[in-house]
Amino acid sequence: MTKRFKELIGETIEKSETYYEKPEILREIKRETARAIRYSRPLSMVVFEAINQDNHLQGEHFSAFIDKAHYTKRLLIRNTDFHGRWSNTRFFLLLPETRIAGAKKTAEKLMNALKNDSNLADLKFCASVVQYKNYNIHEFIDIALACVIAARKEGPWTIEI
Repeated sequence: MTKRFKELIGETIEKSETYYEKPEILREIKRETARAIRYSRPLSMVVFEAINQDNHLQGEHFSAFIDKAHYTKRLLIRNTDFHGRWSNTRFFLLLPETRIAGAKKTAEKLMNALKNDSNLADLKFCASVVQYKNYNIHEFIDIALACVIAARKEGPWTIEI
């Protein structure tokens, strides 16, 4: 049974190893963008970034961030949404059937929950929220990454749309 199928049938694993890596994220983005085009349905993506004072995360801080984000995600968003780790500091949240306003609300809920965690007090979070508009998938990803970089420059706890 695949990890994705286990998630869909309700089996929950509360560890960060359930986060997908780049190849799985790309496969899911391809699948969901094709579905969004086929059915003329909205699709949004949120890219979160967490950095410490040295502008990078390592070891325990990153693991704690991922574990907390995973737990918080389970409480705040739908089981059909897809999450994955893109790099050491960024993770993606793919939100099928979600317009930009709904994606922004989801991102704000997650960021508020994460910033209120005293274990993560030394981290700065930012996020980008992008709605799919018939881009190719690389443009979609590039726009989301550019927005999270812009949000990082604005200061802590920012969301760039």
